[in-house]
Parts: sequence; structure tokens; C-alpha cells
Amino acid sequence: MSEKDWNKEKKKGAAPSGLFWTIEEQAFGAGDEKKAMDMVRDLRLALLSINASPYEKNSHIIEFVPQGDAEESLKILEGLQLITSHNGIVLLVRNSLTLAAQAKADGVIFTDANKAEEARRVIGGDPIIGAHYDKIVDVSDAVDLAIFGEALTPGDIAKHKPMDKHTVMSKTNVNHENCASYVQAGCDFLNASHYINSHKDRAQAIVNMLYAIDLALHVPAQKH
Repeated sequence: MSEKDWNKEKKKGAAPSGLFWTIEEQAFGAGDEKKAMDMVRDLRLALLSINASPYEKNSHIIEFVPQGDAEESLKILEGLQLITSHNGIVLLVRNSLTLAAQAKADGVIFTDANKAEEARRVIGGDPIIGAHYDKIVDVSDAVDLAIFGEALTPGDIAKHKPMDKHTVMSKTNVNHENCASYVQAGCDFLNASHYINSHKDRAQAIVNMLYAIDLALHVPAQKH
């Protein structure tokens, strides 16, 4: 399947303050079957935690980072797509429009923002396109997800968040103890990848994040 044949039946909508979880291909073992099975088990438990959570149901994103042979990356990605689609999770692929299209993922994320507009011309309006930016003023109308780094404060998000064009998210390594200000500022997705991936119990880490987000959503926001 080419990029032009990409399945256009993809949702772009997302409720406020969901989780963004980056999973690198090497997490699936790089040939180590036990490590791969452990990762799949943790992933299933984590997604089960999301769907069983009593907290407010928001949309969540998994970003897959291909790192090896394209054939092996596609094999892992196709398995990941089955799991995420079954659990209502958005699946995006970093820097590979071809792999995303082949695996019928929900979209792609570019670390080079200049590639976003070209990708939009190729795949049309429905699949999700994200890109990394340093400044809000640089964000292209071609993207749905604008990913910012640690320099973007909650105050910046609250003051400049573009409405109805694309979703602003923080690349900051947030955790359950420091995410409230980003939630209350209107950050649509919180990158808790470091916290989740380094936690001894990934499912528990996700429960902790969901609780913190839900709590922040129901606490009056402070002025930034």
C-alpha cells in the first residue's frame, strides 16, 4: 500500500488532556522473544487500565518509533495497530509515512516540521499529522498535533493555544506529580513517556497519570 492509498477513515478528534506514550521498537526485544512478550503483556495491561479506569475518558496516543529493518518494523507495527485499534487508542508513527500507511496507523509524526505540509498534500485531510516545533508562531495549518519542548510553559499554552486548528501538546517529561498545570493550561496531550517507560509497573504508572489528569480537570485553574 502506498501513501496515496492510505485508509482515510481515521478519526482526528481527541478529548482534552489525554496521554501521549512513545514506544521505541527496541522495547519489543530486537529478537529477544521473552522481552517482546513482556512488552506485549505490559502494553495489554496498560491499555486495559485505560479502558477500565473510573476516571474521565479521554483520547490517548501511542507513538511508535521504528528503529530497525523496515520489514521487522512493519511486523511489530501491524501487531501494535491491532492492539491499539481494539482498545480505541490512536497510533502514530515517527518519521515514516510509508510504514504508517502500510500498517494502517492513524497518522505520522515528523521531527522535521518542514515535511508536514508535503505529507498533507500526499495523504489528504483525514489522517493525523504531527510535527515538532520550537515556537507556536511556526506551527503549520497542515498539522493536527503541534509538539513543543520544555521551553514552552503552561502560561504560553494558556495564552497562545490555537483553537480549532491543531492540538497543542507538551514534550515535557511530565508525571503524575507535575502534570496539573499543563492540564489546566489546556494542553491536550501530556507526554508521560519517560515516567511510564521507566516505571516498574507501566499499568500502574498510567493509572497514576489518569488519576492526576482527572483531578486537575476538576480543580479550578490558576492564573499563569
